[in-house]
Amino acid sequence: MIQELITKYANLGSSGGITLPAYTGPGPQTLIGGYTDPTDFNKKHGLFGEVLSVDFIDGETLASAIGLEAGVPDNTDISWLKFYKNGRIVFVPANILRHMLTWEDLYKAGAVYGNDGYGAYPRKQATVQNARVTIGSDTYKVMLLKGTNSDPCSMAVGYDSPASYGSEWDRLLYNVTSTVYDTDDAVAADNIPPLGLPDIEQELASENGRYSWCQERSYYRTNYKVVRGNAYIFRFPKTGLVPFNVNAGWTPCLELEVK
Repeated sequence: MIQELITKYANLGSSGGITLPAYTGPGPQTLIGGYTDPTDFNKKHGLFGEVLSVDFIDGETLASAIGLEAGVPDNTDISWLKFYKNGRIVFVPANILRHMLTWEDLYKAGAVYGNDGYGAYPRKQATVQNARVTIGSDTYKVMLLKGTNSDPCSMAVGYDSPASYGSEWDRLLYNVTSTVYDTDDAVAADNIPPLGLPDIEQELASENGRYSWCQERSYYRTNYKVVRGNAYIFRFPKTGLVPFNVNAGWTPCLELEVK
């Protein structure tokens, strides 16, 4: 499936005007395709290809490195997709790494926002969001993807919701899926070419963790956080394994720190 993704992604046909940094980390070193958002030239995105967990990191090693004990391991040896995103190199697993864990579990591990502060909405026991992992000689910030275009999110239910347009989830993962709902709107809003790629984004809606936690909270229900999966946007309570939350999974984004 990954190889089919790489072959079809190359249909983009160019690097999308992207100038790569001198060092891009492990895995493929050239883009197989990229694009620039015509409405914002600072938004440039591309795919390098696949990095096997044996050449990068597996889910259990990553969880242990950041002190994350909550949840049930899943797809621990899944491959990673290496992306270019707005001047940064990021790696996203092709499926969830853990399920049956809460957003609050990830916040307590410092693995939501990827910064040296407490995040947008500090808790009473605020945790600095600076989870990092060393892989080889490189250091990576560990965070969640942004699933909407604002925080708090004004609306977080539905397929191809306008609240998702331009989000990191759409810009990266909609290029590696064949399941894009309301395709015309998605293309118009996000410059997403309809490539008919394998369902990587649908894989992130697997049986055990059919949605993935994202950074944002709901505007209308402040105790709820955004989840994404299978081209759908929804919201779950950030704490407690209530019936919905058992389906929420961990899909981390690892950002290579500049040397």
